[in-house]
Amino acid sequence: MSGNYENFPVDLIIISDKLDTRTKLKYLKMFYIEQQGYVAASTSDTSYNLFKVVEMEGASSELHDIVDDLEWKRANDHLLTYHKEVLI
Repeated sequence: MSGNYENFPVDLIIISDKLDTRTKLKYLKMFYIEQQGYVAASTSDTSYNLFKVVEMEGASSELHDIVDDLEWKRANDHLLTYHKEVLI
């Protein structure tokens, strides 16, 4: 990652799929495991999503779904171990 985004200045994330269906998510936390960044965001008070931060050309980045089950489990375990307070 090119910078430290611990204090990511975002409250709301809007994602859209291939059909341009949009979903609003509340930003919870950005964290790193080694050099890989992840973002946790909630859809409600009882559920959350995890996304992988992928750097693109021109120093921009995008949030991508985590497709690998082991990577998702590792990110989820990290969130629950070190940042569980954001889920309360």
